[in-house]
Amino acid sequence: MHSVFSKQYNYNAFKRAYEDGNLYEQLDACMNTTRYADDIEKLGYPVDKFDLKMNQRVSNIRIPLKNQAYMILSVPMSEQFQITIYLDDGNTIHTYYDTSVKIKDVSIGNTTKTNEPDVSDQVIQQEEEESLAAAKKFTADLYHELYENN
Repeated sequence: MHSVFSKQYNYNAFKRAYEDGNLYEQLDACMNTTRYADDIEKLGYPVDKFDLKMNQRVSNIRIPLKNQAYMILSVPMSEQFQITIYLDDGNTIHTYYDTSVKIKDVSIGNTTKTNEPDVSDQVIQQEEEESLAAAKKFTADLYHELYENN
C-alpha cells in the first residue's frame, strides 16, 4: 500500500508544485525527472535524449525570446537555478536565482570572443523580466498540456 501512495504522490509532484509552489519548485518537479520529457517535447522544446538517459533528468530547456534571442533554462540544483540569455549581438546574461526566485548573481559574457561584453543595466533588467515570464509560460503550458487537455 505504501508504494502505491508513494507512486501517486510522485506522479502528482509537478501538479502540486504548479498549484501551490513557486517557479523554482515547478522547475524542480518537472526537470529533475524523466517523467515529463515527452510532454516537454510535445510543447516544442527539444530534450537531449543522451543527456536525459545519462543524468535521468531534463538538464536544460531552450526557449526562444524576442529579436532572435533565446534563453537556456537550467535544471534546479544546489538550491538555485540558472537562466542564460543569448542576445543576438553575441552578449550573454547569466542570472542565478535562489529557491525564492530572487536573483543571487548576474554575470555578463560575450560568445564572439572578439568583443568585451557590453550590456546596459536597463537591457539586463528587461531581459531578466522577459526570461522569467518565458519560464513561467513554459510551466503554465506544461501544466495545461498535462492536466487540462486530458
